[in-house]
Amino acid sequence: MGLAVDLIRHWYINSLIRNNFSINKILSQKYNYVFVKKTESNQFTRYTKDMGNRDVSSLEWREEFNGVTIDCSLQIAKHSGGNTVFLIIPGVDGSLDGFEDKYLRIAEGVHSKHGHTVYQMENPFITSQHWESNVRQMLDHIYLDHDVDEIHVMAHSAGAWTIGKIAHEFPEINKLLLVNPATNDVDSYVEGLAKAPYIHTNFVLGEKDPSAAYGEQFRDIENHHGVNVVVVEEADHHFSGDALNHFIDAPHIYLYKQ
Repeated sequence: MGLAVDLIRHWYINSLIRNNFSINKILSQKYNYVFVKKTESNQFTRYTKDMGNRDVSSLEWREEFNGVTIDCSLQIAKHSGGNTVFLIIPGVDGSLDGFEDKYLRIAEGVHSKHGHTVYQMENPFITSQHWESNVRQMLDHIYLDHDVDEIHVMAHSAGAWTIGKIAHEFPEINKLLLVNPATNDVDSYVEGLAKAPYIHTNFVLGEKDPSAAYGEQFRDIENHHGVNVVVVEEADHHFSGDALNHFIDAPHIYLYKQ
């Protein structure tokens, strides 16, 4: 039996290498490998197989800034499902799973209730000239990694600001849930959203967050479906305390109406 397992493992590793993977490390006797594949966009994806119900990996690429090369990396997770993709984008420096595992809980809820393929990502700061890089890298990876029919996005703070600006560039994106988008340049994502009036767009704003002051401007964005704007009483920027459950349930309340 041991010989058979070793032969299967040997075949598996060699098949990966033939497909442009390079083995980095054998993590354990459970045959939980780390390996790297270079994609067509010169992006490296370092894969690890999570022992739970998701695959955790990291994207690695390089950016240029003032003549300096910056090595960038982004931890991501995939909950495999159907051809509808649900993407969660945190705010700047947001972690993969979030405070009290809020993003993990959102991912598991959407995956279990709707069967969508769910992607999580962290959102580390690179430079002030690279706000869009993480999200663009993530979307490029999704298109390479999965057969996509449509993409639904839940994003918070700077993540909401970014996807609002660029969603019109990705025709498969047809639902947005923007929670407390950053307000340092509101016009940029208002203009971006106006270029994609086919996207069902929902703003969920905490009453104590600066974004709540822009509710009327958000409602005025041209959209075939109208723009849904909701102000949640007593909620702050992070939906702390009692508001956290509303944040976690937001996809079912606003995107899937359950």
